[in-house]
Amino acid sequence: MEPRPEAPRVTFYFEYVGNTGLTVRGPITGRSYRFAGPAQRVAVDGRDAPSLMAVPNLRTVGKS
Repeated sequence: MEPRPEAPRVTFYFEYVGNTGLTVRGPITGRSYRFAGPAQRVAVDGRDAPSLMAVPNLRTVGKS
């Protein structure tokens, strides 16, 4: 049996709309995503994106 090719990774981009800073840990990858302040944009592994979508003061601004 041949190995299955790995699915391409999707990257989501989130923007922080709060007033201070925020660090969120991705539940799938375990990565920490640091939003240093208002309007900070961070690239997020697509596997972690669904959980970050539920975090107040974060909004999705795109994906690739």
